[in-house]
Amino acid sequence: MKLINSSFEIIEQKPGLEGMWKHVEKCARTAYMSADSITKDSYKRFLKMLYDRGHWSCFEHATVYMIYKYDNSDLIPSIVSFYDKNPYSRVFSITHEYSTTVYITSNMRVILEHDRMDDINNYWSEKTMYHIPRYSVRIISDIGVSREGNRHRNSITESSTRYCNFSKEKFGNELSIIRNSDITQSEFYPIEAMHEFILNENAGCTADDYWYAANMFCEFCYMKLLEKGWTPQQARRILPLDLKTEVIYTAYIDDWIHLLKLRTAPDAHPDFREIAIPLKNEFINRGYICE
Repeated sequence: MKLINSSFEIIEQKPGLEGMWKHVEKCARTAYMSADSITKDSYKRFLKMLYDRGHWSCFEHATVYMIYKYDNSDLIPSIVSFYDKNPYSRVFSITHEYSTTVYITSNMRVILEHDRMDDINNYWSEKTMYHIPRYSVRIISDIGVSREGNRHRNSITESSTRYCNFSKEKFGNELSIIRNSDITQSEFYPIEAMHEFILNENAGCTADDYWYAANMFCEFCYMKLLEKGWTPQQARRILPLDLKTEVIYTAYIDDWIHLLKLRTAPDAHPDFREIAIPLKNEFINRGYICE
């Protein structure tokens, strides 16, 4: 069993259509923990697989920026009306003397489900200062903390305990357990003394020792269930909340502001605050939000 700390990483979508497609691959592979399979053009086959299987949610991580201009003498074009009314898109308009420029932000799931690829082909743009931006963040935490984050209405892809087999070499043949800030010990009750640990209440064990032992026993039973022929999706029933998970969240900046306000509050879950406070500071440092 390996103990690791929680962390976060802001994932920038690279420029161009290829950058957008590769961003989807990077985010979606989190579910399968298969980032080691990424190559220069692996996204083509991987995204086709997602599309064919109807895994639409993965395409939500791709942010689409477009610019559309029309004469003020014209009626509001249907493309503007569509994205303005779509709940997953944002529109910002600047009206000039004779024309209006519309800055559209959406995601690839909206484009694919509504068969609007022509919009991208004709009006694609890199992000400007007038587009309402979206940001992707990878959060490494325990499953308990991810449940807190998943309550927010963001685009979410989380590593799957159905597909991930932690007995395999790629996972080090062990469980990774998040060591949150309330676990202060650096050494734990020896594994060799487990029999005494369970039977003898006077063994001098601390609360941290019991926490460590509980997770260690979950790992032992998980591995034994796999040895007995259970599949990962069967054996995952006994995995602990302390298990390390990876989640990609993609959201509009106002949604991030709302999340960070709630999760940095004094009464928020302390394990989420441990991530949210430095994440908020990084957003400030990058100029995404104000203090």
